[in-house]
Amino acid sequence: MSGTSWRDVFSGLLPWREQRFARRIGRELLKLHRIVSASHPDLRGRRLYRTIVISHTRVDPESAEALLDQAEESFAAWPTQRALKFRDVVHFIAVSEFLATHANSSWIHSDIRREVASVIPPSL
Repeated sequence: MSGTSWRDVFSGLLPWREQRFARRIGRELLKLHRIVSASHPDLRGRRLYRTIVISHTRVDPESAEALLDQAEESFAAWPTQRALKFRDVVHFIAVSEFLATHANSSWIHSDIRREVASVIPPSL
């Protein structure tokens, strides 16, 4: 491996680890979306997302609402304001959970939005 350090080789694997993590979180949350939607057909939009977040993260309603606010600020408020989508919530959870569980990573190397979009239908 002339001219290539182990650090360079390892850093090349970081995107793969992040992508795999994001797709797994996306699949888990999509399954949860289907379960919650089926058992609570009256829930839509933010109310549905809050129920899913509570179920996935085991937080109280206020913390779930704070997470939704953060997702909205991160993905639905710029460059123009739009309604929060389930994809936004999944994207925010994937990034925040990856960073929380991988303390040695201070940033994301992958396009997590693309990974989430590969799992979560655009209609959600």
